[in-house]
Amino acid sequence: MTIGSWAPATDGKIDPDFLGKAIQISKQGHLESLADHISSEEVERYAPTMRLPQTDWNHALADFDNAELRWLIRFFTCAEMSLPGWEAGDSSPAIWANRLLKQRGERLNADELLWLREHSTNRFVPNGRL
Repeated sequence: MTIGSWAPATDGKIDPDFLGKAIQISKQGHLESLADHISSEEVERYAPTMRLPQTDWNHALADFDNAELRWLIRFFTCAEMSLPGWEAGDSSPAIWANRLLKQRGERLNADELLWLREHSTNRFVPNGRL
């Protein structure tokens, strides 16, 4: 008999309202205290979305502008480090948001890259597998 953790099933749909909340949390500088701004129900409910494939994220992120994508990259970087069950490795939404920025001809600047390195131990953020 094995014991593992259960994650609720996800249908590949990512809640745009939660993404809006994530942007606001990031903009307001609450990334160091995410657990104070996201309920335990939201932590459990949205954890499986952290490992959804790029195709699901491309659809969910398409309507966000470049500045919003940058806020989401910061949010997901910190969420992965501080929220239980939000570990994503090479499937991090921060990677998918960065790839979308690149497709739009935008690149993270040196300060943004430095910030990511200071706030994440995920070696795949922001570029994914090379």
